Amino acid sequence: MILIISVLILYRFTYEKEQIFVFEEQLRWSIEKELPVSIHSRNASQEVLQSIRKVGAEKLKGVFHSFAGTFEELSEILQLPNFYVGINGIVTFKNSNLAETLRHCPIERLVIETDAPYLSPVPFRGKRNEPSYISAIVNKLSTIYNLEQEEIAEITKKKCRQTFPNFFMVKEIFFFFVLENVLLFINKRKQRTILDLNLYFCIRNGM
Repeated sequence: MILIISVLILYRFTYEKEQIFVFEEQLRWSIEKELPVSIHSRNASQEVLQSIRKVGAEKLKGVFHSFAGTFEELSEILQLPNFYVGINGIVTFKNSNLAETLRHCPIERLVIETDAPYLSPVPFRGKRNEPSYISAIVNKLSTIYNLEQEEIAEITKKKCRQTFPNFFMVKEIFFFFVLENVLLFINKRKQRTILDLNLYFCIRNGM
């Protein structure tokens, strides 16, 4: 079985109204297909949250990918019962306030992301990111939450299984999960806007 969600790009030719319309339609697809969503929001948290509530927050589930928002934005996300906060290398950056913000977030609401090949965590910042660097993110989270790295890994893995159960349902099958750009992207700037959906699930036997 291969599920491919096609690329949808609205670049430079659309405005906020059109983007929100398409974004909400994709949220409806996720409800219809019973699939989780991964949302990357820049400067548009209120618009995104409003759309989620409009479509049906109780029916949706997913992750706020590459979260780097404020305490206020985090608080609103935590009110959505089926959404988690995606944390990547940004949490290790010295100029980021994310570590302090996460002190107000239960560890049970986090999933860990690599965002490879981008956003390499310290001490690899500036290099091409790769999945093996995720240990640096786990190490940082263990400091924030005062928990052992193994416990951080176990808790966040459990939440990932709950959010993306299809990744773990089939044994002896190798899953490739390639995320290019973002899944659901709203950029509030009206003169240069992107809404990009690009997700591939590829299953290969014999690996």
